[in-house]
Amino acid sequence: MPFPLQALDYGSRCRLRELVTPAEAYDFQLAAPHFDGLNPIQKVHDRLLVYTRVYLNDNVQLCAKAFPAKNLNTDELYIIKRELIIAKFAANHSAQLITDRFITSLECLTFRNCDLTAKFLQDLSIKTKNDVQRLTIQQCTLNDDVTLDFVCLLFKKLKSLCVSDNYFLKRTWIDTFVLHQFTNMAMIKIDGASIDLLKVEETQLINFMKAQSETFSIYITLQDNCDSKEVQQILSNLFGNRFWHLEKKDIFIGRKFAIGWQSSEERHQQYYILREDELNHERATEENAKSKPFSN
Repeated sequence: MPFPLQALDYGSRCRLRELVTPAEAYDFQLAAPHFDGLNPIQKVHDRLLVYTRVYLNDNVQLCAKAFPAKNLNTDELYIIKRELIIAKFAANHSAQLITDRFITSLECLTFRNCDLTAKFLQDLSIKTKNDVQRLTIQQCTLNDDVTLDFVCLLFKKLKSLCVSDNYFLKRTWIDTFVLHQFTNMAMIKIDGASIDLLKVEETQLINFMKAQSETFSIYITLQDNCDSKEVQQILSNLFGNRFWHLEKKDIFIGRKFAIGWQSSEERHQQYYILREDELNHERATEENAKSKPFSN
């Protein structure tokens, strides 16, 4: 239930200012910029940092480091405009530990070695001022309520998704992206994936890839010690007449699918490109050459 600030006497308002977090003080001052008793004015730092890393120490105190190197004073409020890296948060830790000290207006969001819950992600997403473009989840434990469907609902404008699978993705992962109408993505990278992630329907995969950027790539590294014959058979079935099998990865045209795995004998890499993309590129190159005037 809302509480009117006018109901507080001047001394109580001053005491309130002493007790609130930097983010709460900032919100109060935005809502009532000329209201007596909410001084001092909360300072906000918006220096462009390449990334900011936050983590919890052994005493469950929030620590923060930034690059370029900068001291992050606990009494100040900072705006993060580039990348926020969150490390070593457990399932019982609140996103408010971060949002009390930082205004998140992010391009990139990275989680490392965290136990993630849907509530933590949702609370952080609500406080984020714009659409996250790149999401990375590395070596994290995910609660059962953190699904790809949930992530797609929270981060609707993703251009890049990088995950250590840990059973986060199911065989229906392509269907989920299609269902949420994800388009114009640049990359999906999955490490430690189950072989089941390759058991997708070819037409659905092609339709999804064609809806992405012209240089879109999917990179999948399977879990170790895969049955190489089984992987090769799945790849043969999946990448039929509508893909080219590439001998090398350094091809910069078209939408690509790369797959790597470690068998008991050796390391394997396979690369595929949509034939339609390469044919379109060749036609465009020929037409461009024909359109150029001859010169001595």
